[in-house]
Amino acid sequence: MKTICSIIFFKLVVTTLLCGQVMGDFQTKNVTGNWSDFNAWNIYNGSAWIPALAGQIPLTTASVFIQSGSTINVDITTAVCNDLNFTATGTTLKVILLANNILTIYGSLNQFDASNIPFPSFGAGAKIIFAGNANQSITNSSANTNLNVVEINKSGGSFTLPATTTKFDVFTLAAGALTGAAGCNLQGNSTAAIVNVNGGNWTQNSAGANRINGGATGANCTLNINAGIMTLSTTSGIGFNFASVIISNGGILHLNNDIAAINTTTLFSVDATSTLNTAMVTTPSAATMNFAGTVNYINSAGAGTQNIIATTYGNLGLGGT
Repeated sequence: MKTICSIIFFKLVVTTLLCGQVMGDFQTKNVTGNWSDFNAWNIYNGSAWIPALAGQIPLTTASVFIQSGSTINVDITTAVCNDLNFTATGTTLKVILLANNILTIYGSLNQFDASNIPFPSFGAGAKIIFAGNANQSITNSSANTNLNVVEINKSGGSFTLPATTTKFDVFTLAAGALTGAAGCNLQGNSTAAIVNVNGGNWTQNSAGANRINGGATGANCTLNINAGIMTLSTTSGIGFNFASVIISNGGILHLNNDIAAINTTTLFSVDATSTLNTAMVTTPSAATMNFAGTVNYINSAGAGTQNIIATTYGNLGLGGT
């Protein structure tokens, strides 16, 4: 009897590990439902999925599993979960963000494959936030992965953008560390797309074809660095395309010497409190230049001549050769 019980227990443990769920996790139950409604959920009791009871909806420590054929509507500003998992191929499993509501994810976004369209609809004022102190990432991201309005606001750990395409309208780093993996392609839905670095430290990997673009590969978007730090690096000939780069409130932008291409067209501004450090041979300029802050031309590798933009500087630093 003891042997039989041990085998059953082992089978349950293995099944749990393979499926990924642990006690207290949630699974969508119906064809459609609201995040705030316990009737929309099953909860895992350690051995089976059972209907959630009144008051039981996902917590920050609970992972959520979106099943095939299920649509869950984020209808509150306090919707939270740990990992958000899409459990099957195709487009019939969805999270809809209703107007002015917020989903905060404390773990990772795990798509089954690139065919998923995880967030097909964002209402006005809706937002996704990645938060907490764990390392976070996105699996199986593709051009179908439209985060629309997203904020990275971390107290610890790091958030890694995948080495594939991720789409957005407004992408904000509010706090914490963000890394773009080699080959990362952050692509706006239009040329009105905006990247904000309002705090924290954003680093594009120095290897691979890293890109930030507007409505299509090569199109422009806007970059605002407000009190945060951003380091750009790419080996791609497409690279980073911005209509405007605006560095303010003590923000810092580092342009590494291995950037294959960066484009600014309308405005390049460094306010009196902010800093631009460039190791590029030819630093991009724009139709309107405002270098009231500190601009350092620093070719740390000493690899040849750097071209100095002809404009008015608040503080000009020259280094390297």
